[in-house]
Amino acid sequence: MEDKSWTRVEKLTAVGIVLAALAAMLTFFSPEIRELVGLENLYGSRPQSQYLLPTRLSNRTPNGSVDEVTSFPRNDLAAGPTIPAASIMFSRRIDIPTDAQPLGITASDFDGDGLLDLAVAIYSGSHVTIFRNTGSTGVPGFGVPKRLTVGVGPEGIASADLDADGRVDLVSANTGESTVSVLRNLSTPGSMAFQLTSRLNLPTPHRVAIADIDRDGMPDLVVTSNSAKTTAIFRHASPSGRLAFEAPIFLAAPDYLNFLALADLDGDGDVDLLVPLTDSHRLAVYYNVSAPGMIRMRGPDYLYSGALPDVAGTLPSGDGSAPVVVVGSRGVAGVSLYLRAPSGFVAGASIPTGNNPSALLSGDLDRDGRIDLVVANAGSATVTVLRNVTTGDELVLSPQQPALRTGAVPLGIILQDLDEDGFLDIITTNHEGAGLSIFMNLSG
Repeated sequence: MEDKSWTRVEKLTAVGIVLAALAAMLTFFSPEIRELVGLENLYGSRPQSQYLLPTRLSNRTPNGSVDEVTSFPRNDLAAGPTIPAASIMFSRRIDIPTDAQPLGITASDFDGDGLLDLAVAIYSGSHVTIFRNTGSTGVPGFGVPKRLTVGVGPEGIASADLDADGRVDLVSANTGESTVSVLRNLSTPGSMAFQLTSRLNLPTPHRVAIADIDRDGMPDLVVTSNSAKTTAIFRHASPSGRLAFEAPIFLAAPDYLNFLALADLDGDGDVDLLVPLTDSHRLAVYYNVSAPGMIRMRGPDYLYSGALPDVAGTLPSGDGSAPVVVVGSRGVAGVSLYLRAPSGFVAGASIPTGNNPSALLSGDLDRDGRIDLVVANAGSATVTVLRNVTTGDELVLSPQQPALRTGAVPLGIILQDLDEDGFLDIITTNHEGAGLSIFMNLSG
């Protein structure tokens, strides 16, 4: 069966190359043209718009690697040009080189020293690279990377304490090998060590997430399989101190799929599943009706996006009701929002972003108690920050200008506090840029 998994990457790569070449040519033109494409005054402030989403609708209608320690003192970051985004401030972009074709990324304190480290899936190298955080409060830094062999073509990656021993383990989805690798963490403070404990078989796995699906107190694995047109759930089958998983439960889909997102969509305390189906222009929604020891999912229900949905996530609504579903689509410079209604979810606002949204996450960037939205745009090599400025029961999002410029083709994104200052920083993996882009949050 044909695997379409890399059609998207190839297309986005071509777009990124064309845009980069065009930008380079434009640098020789007038300052006005340079400013138009964002080459002048990159960190200047521009007028902002607000997008109001009527959430009350739900009540009315249905390349090389790092060879030396690199540190980034906070005062040095603050001294340079920053991107003012209302009360959200970011540093200039910090670039960390990786091996070619980085994809998935996760952050955890792997060695137990109190600082968040980074783990990156390197598709070209059949390994995961761990960047140990060697900094301190207010001064993030990363040392010589450590490579962990996992399997051919790792794409998705996730981290969690799988055996309840107090250390965060790793899971990678190896697309080229059709395996899911589970690595047990044996690290100690200052020293990284992992042991490959099992390889789970699954055709062309792409994205992996970890959550306690059946609420039995142990984390389970959720993995999308492109060529098999299914999502597999591996239930944790062992007690604390061991790592073993049952045979997967399959959730069949009508066409190819890559991405997934987990969220409690109906407020019952169980984690539900969102899976974009690009070929049929739909988002599949599976509702969790599991019980401890038994995983069951109802559905799918479908949201018809009208475009080619690639990524999805959720954002709290303004009135505290069911979360808003956010969908990014291929070939569209924006994200679409869907509101909970008696009959399911219905279309709400569409909000402009950069070209080809490739990943999205939500988090409180300015610590004002409201959850903001962050979107990585593969086609334009940018990150769009949508600040939540809601004051009543209407969700209001304000796109912050200018967008943050990343390396080429950002396909992965995380929001984490790398320097322990209490504010979430933004980190992207740049698939064609062979590196990470880090934007330190200076809002405090």
